[in-house]
Amino acid sequence: MPLAWERLIQTARLGRNVAGQRRLPFRPLERLQEMQSRRVRAMVAYAYETVPYYRDVFRQAGLLACCSPDWPPGSSTSITRG
Repeated sequence: MPLAWERLIQTARLGRNVAGQRRLPFRPLERLQEMQSRRVRAMVAYAYETVPYYRDVFRQAGLLACCSPDWPPGSSTSITRG
């Protein structure tokens, strides 16, 4: 894909995300905490699944990957202390 198209696609994605961010300060605190928790868990699960270094660090810290269909949404891996 030419660089111009990639840039256009990324700009459109950024614009879509920015539009949703404007409403963020006006959401209830509980909702913001849910969103934050979900995003952090998804990021940690992604790091565990894709980066061998983090997988080793988590294992050394006593954190284990467990299958859980509901945590985080869209992923089958959750991290628990074992």
